[in-house]
Amino acid sequence: MSDRWPELMRRETAAAFCDMTPDQFDRQCPVAPVDQGWRGYRWKRAKLQAWIDNLPEKPRPLAPGLDAAEPQAPDAPGLTPEQRREASLARM
Repeated sequence: MSDRWPELMRRETAAAFCDMTPDQFDRQCPVAPVDQGWRGYRWKRAKLQAWIDNLPEKPRPLAPGLDAAEPQAPDAPGLTPEQRREASLARM
């Protein structure tokens, strides 16, 4: 962890730490803040980092030709619009 981030962060700082806007942070971050009384709420850097570290990673696609079940190209002739849509989604 970088020393430039404080141990306890205000909402805007915590959102920036997570590379989110404050509104995105409010909607997506499950980490509960600590109540510092008259100073307001603060988020612990270590708890935010633990949440980030446990986010699932997007699987990397296999190189073409390695997967026998690879979908056809979306522009392949003879495919219905629904089949083209499914093939496009599968390639993402």
